[in-house]
Amino acid sequence: MEAEDRSLLQSIIKQVDSIASSINSMISDDQTLSLNLATLDSIDRECGKLTRKYLSLMSQYVKKFEQQSFSGFTGEKVKESAKQGLKYVEYAELAVKSVFVQFTSASLRLLIPGNQLRVERILQQLNTELDEWNQLQKEFFPVFQDKVVNDTNSYLPIDAISSLFGGGRPLAEARSQILNGAVAKRDEAMDLYRDLQASIQVKVKEINQPTSYLGSSKALLVDLDDNYQVTQVLEYQGV
Repeated sequence: MEAEDRSLLQSIIKQVDSIASSINSMISDDQTLSLNLATLDSIDRECGKLTRKYLSLMSQYVKKFEQQSFSGFTGEKVKESAKQGLKYVEYAELAVKSVFVQFTSASLRLLIPGNQLRVERILQQLNTELDEWNQLQKEFFPVFQDKVVNDTNSYLPIDAISSLFGGGRPLAEARSQILNGAVAKRDEAMDLYRDLQASIQVKVKEINQPTSYLGSSKALLVDLDDNYQVTQVLEYQGV
């Protein structure tokens, strides 16, 4: 499921890139604008569905994780805790990246005359979804860290046992690797979250400026590699 949705986002990015190129090359006849708006409408719907789906999965995982115990005298318990925690991290990553793509699409829509109110409504919705996303992050990670560190050590002082994960690797080292990996992913997603919040505020102010924004507005677009990492940031000037 997650792999399919990553592919979908990649496909949407290509659609957004095509629209941005059209706007940047000053192709603005009525037929092209209509086609661009129809594509942006489709992008908005698809990204909205993805965002809501992954926010729902995040919420379910928070509740599920709080109720589970991973106590026991085996490294398998730690592995299961890590597996479920990292699944949540992946959901959170996809949710915030879907919001990012939707924001990029909204920024392009703003460059087409007559779309200010629609874009403002979209940005308000994105702000609401980002607030929900951030709250779930705050709820999940303290619980996740507690499960990895404390629940798995409730029966015996098994930090000293080096055979649980094989290769002579002690449990403390395994815990550290699990937590460091999850925290790195969390921090990467949080950076995007903060960038999005700031960018949305800028766009809202831009919409509410009394002077015309056409000719000065810019839409942010990115190129992504196969691992969905940003490789290039582009800005498209409004027409």
